[in-house]
Amino acid sequence: IKMVETTVEGVEIDTPEDLERAKKLWK
Repeated sequence: IKMVETTVEGVEIDTPEDLERAKKLWK
């Protein structure tokens, strides 16, 4: 399931775990 598509920090979010990792990178 593709939750979010983003190019921020080159992170691609496909899972809740990816979302949590991305949140840390965005801070």
